[in-house]
Amino acid sequence: MDLMTFGSYLKWAREAVDMTQQELAEIIDCAFSTISRIETGKNCPSLKTFRSLNVVFEGFGVQYDEVFMEPIFSMRQARNDLLLAIKNGRLEDIEKKLEKFKECVENEYAEMDFVEKSDKERCLEDRQYYVFAHLISVKKQCLSSKEFLEEAIAVFEIRKKFPKYEDIEIIKLSNIEYEILYSIGRAHLREGDIDKAEAIFKGLMANTTNKHSVFVKDKYIELSAAMAKIGLIKNDYKTSTDCLEYIFGKYIYEKDTRLVYKSLMLLSEVCVQAGDEKGAELIDSFLMATDKLVPFLYKLYGINKNII
Repeated sequence: MDLMTFGSYLKWAREAVDMTQQELAEIIDCAFSTISRIETGKNCPSLKTFRSLNVVFEGFGVQYDEVFMEPIFSMRQARNDLLLAIKNGRLEDIEKKLEKFKECVENEYAEMDFVEKSDKERCLEDRQYYVFAHLISVKKQCLSSKEFLEEAIAVFEIRKKFPKYEDIEIIKLSNIEYEILYSIGRAHLREGDIDKAEAIFKGLMANTTNKHSVFVKDKYIELSAAMAKIGLIKNDYKTSTDCLEYIFGKYIYEKDTRLVYKSLMLLSEVCVQAGDEKGAELIDSFLMATDKLVPFLYKLYGINKNII
């Protein structure tokens, strides 16, 4: 991408959210003339300015793989890939993406001068990604939920103090901070601490500080599944039904079918608890048929066994 193309792109992104050059300059703490010269292709922004613009781009909801400036944005892609690996929870994938992330971090910081290295916030966030991915990897192998909770809270506090549960809905969260809190909520759920898990999930559900994230749809789906489980445990069948209706009704055709399968298992339990034996029987029959169908499809067409 040449300077004129990038300048035009920056101008489009800025105008898309009705932001003036002066407002953008104030946000990233640079001169008005700097933005003007970048947009007209007269100046090439420094890496430090790019790093500041990256934060603003994320607020725009821009997907970085659409910006062909690899030396600048490959780090962002590595972050997203690592976060997806953490979400999917497959050990081999986490380790692979973690190695790529480590390589990008080393390459990026090798090019930074002393002034840029003073940007501790970005460095700390990269550390959160690395340490948390490693923690998830260790957890998969030998870590108990209680041990994981202690370590996950420590990773969150690399950048800021762990929040009170009632404050989760109002604090600004990065993608990795959201993922850490969500994982902590799940660990509390596994430990049987339903109230803490529910407080965390509700706080994350209400938090809109990162509404332009490319992961925002996943957020509402996975939180709905978590709240459906809590509703079932607390005999709050309306909450469970509402959450499952959201999952099935809005995003059923867009998301990982493993979540749909797990949601059906929850729905079967809801039907049993509510006395709807016919509903439970229908769902269980479907699940039994699916258990037989998937290996058959795998053998016949090579379809991934892990779809459910």
